[in-house]
Amino acid sequence: SGSPGATSAPKASEVTGLRAVKNGTKSITLAWDGISGAVYEVRRFDPAKKKWITQKTNIQTPGFTDNKCKPGKHYKYIVASTNQTAVSKQLDTATKPKKPVIRSVKRKGKALLIKWKKCSADSIEIFVKSGKGKFKKLAVKKGSAVSYKAAGLAKKKNCSFKIRAFMKGSGKKIYSAYSKVKSGSSAKKK
Repeated sequence: SGSPGATSAPKASEVTGLRAVKNGTKSITLAWDGISGAVYEVRRFDPAKKKWITQKTNIQTPGFTDNKCKPGKHYKYIVASTNQTAVSKQLDTATKPKKPVIRSVKRKGKALLIKWKKCSADSIEIFVKSGKGKFKKLAVKKGSAVSYKAAGLAKKKNCSFKIRAFMKGSGKKIYSAYSKVKSGSSAKKK
């Protein structure tokens, strides 16, 4: 995909392999395939201004860490070689969400109602275990959700719950740490 009429054969037309190698809660580390002798700049899309903003210029090596990110947010990047007129494809990635916090686990009829603090994420996974068993994924809720009603646990009197949040970026899920475990009982109080 070179520009029409380009005659300088050694120059690359595309910066390839742009990827996120580390997704933190407040930073994203990028890497790409190096071009011999290239000098790079990284641009991040600003959705409020609806334009690409240069994050750093005069980068000599094929890597950059953006430390100006917020937890559980989507980010778009491109990398350009300023001396080779080569540009990467757009990378859509995200920061890791903060560790979620379960507020309460309370009995509601024959079910248990799990409530957590709202967190910035695409989705929330809810895990349950009864007694000394292993945790199993119970449900996946939208990131905007703050509660889940776990029914069908009546026979499993004492249950423990944990949740984790995730973002989707570059075809993968970027997970938060698990919340602290919180327990509840679906048995009626005598």
